[in-house]
Amino acid sequence: MTPQRHLRLQFWKHVTKAYCKNAELDPLITAFVRETVEEGEEVIVKIFAKTGDRYWVTDRRILGDNEKTITTLFRYEAISHVHWMFKDLWERVKQAGRDEGSSAISRMKSEHFDRLEVEFKNGDPIVVLEGLDQAYSPLLSSLGFFCKTSNM
Repeated sequence: MTPQRHLRLQFWKHVTKAYCKNAELDPLITAFVRETVEEGEEVIVKIFAKTGDRYWVTDRRILGDNEKTITTLFRYEAISHVHWMFKDLWERVKQAGRDEGSSAISRMKSEHFDRLEVEFKNGDPIVVLEGLDQAYSPLLSSLGFFCKTSNM
């Protein structure tokens, strides 16, 4: 399955069922974004983050847009692992449980459920995607799929 198809299917399911209200399929592309998009690249989804930033999800990469600059956060072929919330999630859960009990674990999940950490094959620093709200789920699914297919 191509990246376009996987992304489109995942986001279509979540957007049409109203699980994900902060993502737009086939968004209108501003001139600012158009300057950054490569020839032949397809913008599939625009995610409106709770932080006020936007993530443009293409068939090749994810772009971060803070209204002042647009940067390539990463290309899919570079991903080695994607983590829900934190790379060291289970250590944090164990520590929080020891220190503060189950309420700390619940608080951590409610505060960080929409956070992904992305690791890279070449050892580049982890990229953190925050404030994804319900768009975290289809994006996590797609990035996980890309990891599996690029590591085969």
